[in-house]
Amino acid sequence: MTKRELMKFGWDDSALADRTNDETTDILRKQVFTGSTLDLVNIQEGVKYKELVKQFDVDVTWQDGSSCGFNASGDAVLTDREIQVYPVKLNLEFCNLDLLDTWGNLLLAQGSINELEDMPLEEILIAHLNEKNSKALNTAVWQGNISAGTGNNAFFDGFELLFNTESANMIDINTNGATVFDSTTAYDIMYDAYIDYQSDDTGLAVLENSGAVAMLTRAQYGALIKNISDENNFHFDAMRAQEDGSFTLPNTDLVVRRFGERADNTKFYIGRPEDMIVGTDLRSDFDNVAVWYDETDEVIRVKIRFKAGVQVTFPSQFGYFELAAS
Repeated sequence: MTKRELMKFGWDDSALADRTNDETTDILRKQVFTGSTLDLVNIQEGVKYKELVKQFDVDVTWQDGSSCGFNASGDAVLTDREIQVYPVKLNLEFCNLDLLDTWGNLLLAQGSINELEDMPLEEILIAHLNEKNSKALNTAVWQGNISAGTGNNAFFDGFELLFNTESANMIDINTNGATVFDSTTAYDIMYDAYIDYQSDDTGLAVLENSGAVAMLTRAQYGALIKNISDENNFHFDAMRAQEDGSFTLPNTDLVVRRFGERADNTKFYIGRPEDMIVGTDLRSDFDNVAVWYDETDEVIRVKIRFKAGVQVTFPSQFGYFELAAS
């Protein structure tokens, strides 16, 4: 064997520990489902505490016109519903010196003063914070409950509680007493709810003037798609329905929409989202992130402040479905 053959070529790194690259500044953000409710409902701005949602209706009462004379009948009715908003805040504080003994020091500015004052990844932080705040807000406008809610759902009452309170004034869309909503019963339940809704003059008026939406949870929406697909409805595009998050219920003119922010799988509602109101002081407050350096405490502070509350105009125009006791 020659001397050349005895030599080991290439780098021999067998004695080195595996190395983790901690010098890259590429950072991945956790994916966040932000929700869609605020894009669909009516946002009422300028509410500092309590405001009135003003409503108007007028009677149309026909009379026998075969003779002369004028006999007034009917009224133009002015009513209102109160909406109250509640102040909410988010406060964060960062001391950049906490990063010095971690790979996070790669993100710090050069210089002992600059490293304190400059917020690392400020654009990423604001974008991610806005996404997570949007998710929390979209969820709270449905699931909020001041008396029984937990975490971010305890600051104001949401639509689920409001609909439950107003259920007696809403259109009953479970007159058949359905007890189970799953992938074998979902379509029949939705079709029966559609019939119940349009059998009421008010519900029919909403359907006729377009805009009526069945508001389902993610689980309900998935069960309905599977049920329709299993029934070999060849004209139904299940993939498109999943991607779009909405579709028109076969054999009806009722739009079904997925609301991933909802959680109660025993209920759903039919109505116009634009008749659901989220009150606030200023719409832009929801995604207005303030970032500043506090020289006294040598920390960077972040805050969001907004007001929020919900109300519904004319509950009688909404359908209320709740599974009957089995």
